[in-house]
Amino acid sequence: MSVLKKSDFKEKKALGHGAFGQTYLIKNIESGQKLVWKKMVIMNEQERKMAKDEADMLNRIKNDFLVKYYGSFEENNEFFILMEYCDRGDLRQYINELKRLEAVTNEEKIWEYLSQTAEALKRLPHTQFISETRRSWYGSNSIEYYTSPDENWGNIV
Repeated sequence: MSVLKKSDFKEKKALGHGAFGQTYLIKNIESGQKLVWKKMVIMNEQERKMAKDEADMLNRIKNDFLVKYYGSFEENNEFFILMEYCDRGDLRQYINELKRLEAVTNEEKIWEYLSQTAEALKRLPHTQFISETRRSWYGSNSIEYYTSPDENWGNIV
């Protein structure tokens, strides 16, 4: 993608929200590609830095089991992070649907999801700590990043 701007996209529907932003299904007007953007209102330099740090982190971390990062931009005191649209939802949605249907899944599927999760976590920087305090990506995942005093914490086997 070239220089990104808000007018290149059309918001289709809201997907979720958290303490630091809202997520929307969007469509690239020129290509028709469906994406997600996380939109954050920037009120001060600290919020701008947090938004840029999140975009930088997403740009550095690449893995088949993590949402693909497409870019970011700021326009009119709003910061946008563009990401892959996962049309089949996320793991939390899958688990909630199983609960709703009072269904179960087989052990092979559980091991598959567990190994994908471990592989994705392994790609996070080794000085990161996972917490369930901040809603991020699509407004439904709960991952926040803190510096960990234990440098070996990120080594997931």
